[in-house]
Amino acid sequence: HVLVAGLDAEDEQVDALIYGAALGADTRHHALFLRNDWTGERHQLGVGLRHTRYDSFGNQLTGEASWGLQLDRDSYAWLAAGRGFRAPDATERFGFGGNPALRPEQSDSVELGLRHRRGGHGYTLALFAQRITDLIDYPPPTFDAVNIARAENQGAELGWQWEDSRRRAAVFATLQDPVDDNGQPLARRPRQQLNADYSQSHGRLGWRLALLAMGERDNSAFDNRTLPGFAVLDAGVSWQALPALALDL
Repeated sequence: HVLVAGLDAEDEQVDALIYGAALGADTRHHALFLRNDWTGERHQLGVGLRHTRYDSFGNQLTGEASWGLQLDRDSYAWLAAGRGFRAPDATERFGFGGNPALRPEQSDSVELGLRHRRGGHGYTLALFAQRITDLIDYPPPTFDAVNIARAENQGAELGWQWEDSRRRAAVFATLQDPVDDNGQPLARRPRQQLNADYSQSHGRLGWRLALLAMGERDNSAFDNRTLPGFAVLDAGVSWQALPALALDL
């Protein structure tokens, strides 16, 4: 058993002007969380709960549970489900396009996955589904923050990983279908996404490349515009200056 417990507290103070009207808010919330992970010969079980009290949104209970099974020496399967809660932050409530009347987001999700290793290679397949209530979005033409009654997203992620003593590579491709309660695509959320990275070390020096690519996205339910796909490439270097000190750029 591995037992983790803790307390979390935040105090958010805001003074804002919205269309000339002065608004002030002092929002506090504190939470108690508890999680236990149990590992047996072939099975793994995890259960976590979090109780949060918000000044503006009352008491909220969230949590998740997972079960993993070692099928054989090289294969592992898992099933996980969870319930989430996200209160709007100060920017969403009082920033540009903010809405002080926003309701918090709530979500339910489930995931089924399989991981297999062969030699230095690892392969992962995960199927997921998520339903969100009161999703916060910024639709045109006003681009003000509003709550979408219901939204859902279903999809699959396929991954490949490889590593040796000096090098590591990984590629993950995601196909998903994020839609609102009318079955229309959610604004600016791609159906295809690719994450890839490669890193290599040479003694104390190391370098890394990371690629994020996203497919076309629907701009809004209020127009027929489609935003083009894009890709971002990041590069970094590191130096192990001392056994306990590393510098990254």
